[in-house]
Amino acid sequence: MSATKQTDYQAENQRLEAEIASLKAAAASRSTIRFSVGPKGTLCVHGLNGKYPVSLYWNQWERFLKGCDSGEVLTGLITFANKHLVEDYVVPTGQNKGENRGTLVTR
Repeated sequence: MSATKQTDYQAENQRLEAEIASLKAAAASRSTIRFSVGPKGTLCVHGLNGKYPVSLYWNQWERFLKGCDSGEVLTGLITFANKHLVEDYVVPTGQNKGENRGTLVTR
């Protein structure tokens, strides 16, 4: 193999490695969840919904977090998973009639 071809291959290899590294960094930044305050006073969560943030006002966050404390959000997630997702996603843990919480399982 000539020296120029070897140099060309090395340069192409370095270029491809740099491109792979930049693609990995871009993918990692997309999967990161970030928070910001919107121009109208909303708390925005970036990284959940693709391109656009999820934005809620303060009173909406209060209601949402109260639902998390009372278990309503988890119950709603489990109900949704049972109706719309593959059954493997929810493993019921409660045996009592009033307890319909479970463990969400991801693949």
